[in-house]
Amino acid sequence: MSYADYGPLGRWLEFGINVHLGQEFGLINQLFLLAVCIAIIVMCVAAGVMWWKRRPARQS
Repeated sequence: MSYADYGPLGRWLEFGINVHLGQEFGLINQLFLLAVCIAIIVMCVAAGVMWWKRRPARQS
């Protein structure tokens, strides 16, 4: 089965997968995906830090 045999949904899925993997739009797309990845990591770390600072006080 070749790309020409895909229907519209199959073509959109193939395009989306290739964009996600960084195979479309060259270096610009790869840098954008890297920035998104770094942003997600920073948000996860920031969430942990914010929770640690505002966690409930221990009651003895």
